[in-house]
Amino acid sequence: SDHHLAASRLLKGAKALVTAKVRWAPARAVVAAANELGVPTVGLQHGLYRDGSEWQDIGVDVFATAGSSFASILRSRAYRGEIVVAGAPFYAEHQAMWDCVIALRPPEGDVLANSADYARHARSMYEAARSTLPGGSIGFRLHPRESEGALRSMFGSDLQTTRDHTQGGKTWLAVESSVVVEAAINGSSVVLANLNGHQWHYAFPTLQGVSVAESDDDVADSMRRAVETPADADSSRVWRDLYAQSVGRDAGEKIAAIVDRVAS
Repeated sequence: SDHHLAASRLLKGAKALVTAKVRWAPARAVVAAANELGVPTVGLQHGLYRDGSEWQDIGVDVFATAGSSFASILRSRAYRGEIVVAGAPFYAEHQAMWDCVIALRPPEGDVLANSADYARHARSMYEAARSTLPGGSIGFRLHPRESEGALRSMFGSDLQTTRDHTQGGKTWLAVESSVVVEAAINGSSVVLANLNGHQWHYAFPTLQGVSVAESDDDVADSMRRAVETPADADSSRVWRDLYAQSVGRDAGEKIAAIVDRVAS
């Protein structure tokens, strides 16, 4: 394939191939080219994965997973390489805490379909937070591609917003699965607002500290329950084991050590 030929040229003389793309045909062609050249390969988990046939016959030498959940999936799919649970460098320990953090996604047609869908979720989540915590600190933690202009036009110029990934909250209102995990591993309660019937791949309601709300009333009721019954340390430990046994620089250093080992 074109991907195989291009990778064969680019990887000549490489000490290692480190990639988060391993499942689909183009990525498999790149990994195959590295294997043919004798270039060691390391796969990285960069999100939340569900089990499926696409994890059969993954060709990397070592796979660095974030937690035990994906490690179990690889084993069940007869992965023949080495599995190292290294953690998730894309998550951070939260350093500051609002009473409630609201986290959306840009209206790009995946989780939130369009601007109207975005506005509906924003209003439902903010109103639920404000009615439950009338004197509390409530703010939006912005996605890297999210503009705060639409939010300020809806809720006023005094609205709290941040792009600081160390900003956490005692309770979270979110629309994206990876944000749910970030909040849960930091010991927060989470309400996952799913007002548009998006098909979630993960059974989050079966784990502690997380509820899924599918209507405005559900969002408000779930928010009240989350505040009244906060997540506990046991819940955080469960989430960490499954999805992020270490985070941030600690996880990054573990991954770097794997790369150094295979490349030497």
